[in-house]
Amino acid sequence: MYKPHSKGNTVLEVHLWFKSSLTCTEHPGERSAITNEIFCRLLGIAADRRVTEPDVILSASDIDRLTKALERLNKYEPVQYITGITEFDGIPIHVRPGVLIPRPETEELVRWVNGHLHDQLNDRIRHGTILDMGTGSGCIAIALASRFSGNRIKACDISKVSLEVAKHNALLNKVDINFFICDLMKDNTSELSPSSLGCIVSNPPYVTESDKSEMARNVLDYEPGEALFVPENDPLIFYRQIAKKAFEWLIPGGCVFLEINEKLSGETMHLFESRGFADIACRRDIHDKDRFIRARKPEQ
Repeated sequence: MYKPHSKGNTVLEVHLWFKSSLTCTEHPGERSAITNEIFCRLLGIAADRRVTEPDVILSASDIDRLTKALERLNKYEPVQYITGITEFDGIPIHVRPGVLIPRPETEELVRWVNGHLHDQLNDRIRHGTILDMGTGSGCIAIALASRFSGNRIKACDISKVSLEVAKHNALLNKVDINFFICDLMKDNTSELSPSSLGCIVSNPPYVTESDKSEMARNVLDYEPGEALFVPENDPLIFYRQIAKKAFEWLIPGGCVFLEINEKLSGETMHLFESRGFADIACRRDIHDKDRFIRARKPEQ
């Protein structure tokens, strides 16, 4: 519990108290980033104002909000669930428990798709329908809709909670997206027809049980497992189905872009090659890990 100092509850004092009281991380840079995010999102106090107005007195309700946030953070709850919002590709995205938090790496996937479509000479592909498979918060679909206002954007997910959040985020960012519920592991998708899509993008579950030892508690304890984990004995289960459906739904020359498990890049590329795809390419992420692949449906 925060105890007021003799000088009062100034922004400077409370900011220092909050940062020093964070036990969810030992990294000084992370402590500063989390503290700044909390002050900005919960109190509306950005870093520049904190510097220029350090003696502003915080109210008792402000202190109470910070204390509750600190308690949640020190139980390793993600800061994005506490503030209810994050940023993806420069756009605001609301998140809540039960919905996967967007990652910076996935922004790179969006940029790859963006460059590919802008370079396309085939208008049917360049201006074709884009599908985000397993949309979650809607971040990929919304980012692409913001970049390609002339394209029809569709997005699906098995989770009704995720679709509710995704629809809210689409309204927040003023983009038009056709959301629908879909189980990727079933073949009863009536919303899509053969050879109807110019591009498919997906960040499906790909984390194996053996990968859990490398993951942080804030992910393991709070984020939805169904959006992250796959069986150890069948880690490409979702990619196999995506390859099957993508080959059916894409127009000739259309591409599928995927985020992948960096330990299974070769196996994933081979899977798409065996399903008839061509021009398969792998791209590394900001951490120099094999993170994305692109595969094209042949023209003939």
